[in-house]
Amino acid sequence: MKTRAEVGNILRESGLNVVELRAGIIIGSGSISFEMIRYTAERLPLIPHPKMLDSLCQPIGIRDVLSYLILSLEKKEADGQIIEIGGPDILRYIDMIKTYIKIKGIKKNNIPLSNK
Repeated sequence: MKTRAEVGNILRESGLNVVELRAGIIIGSGSISFEMIRYTAERLPLIPHPKMLDSLCQPIGIRDVLSYLILSLEKKEADGQIIEIGGPDILRYIDMIKTYIKIKGIKKNNIPLSNK
């Protein structure tokens, strides 16, 4: 996250007209976070459930991100702004994995892991 913010600062300091859209996790093919969910759900024999998968995030669909990109080009008031974007739901990462598994019809169990 720190490097994303640094890239935004560099672009804004360049003198270019920049709109920075910030998203937690983008749901769609090609998104690194989504590919990690897909890989975990499809390839691991069991789903490990460390405490960090209980962290909350606000996913957004790739089509919604594309809509925001188009709107940011059309709306001059977006120029120079940092805009946080996200979908309507706030979810735990483990719930996103479980939802992916359910949608794909995959049969798996998760294993709670202790952080001790």
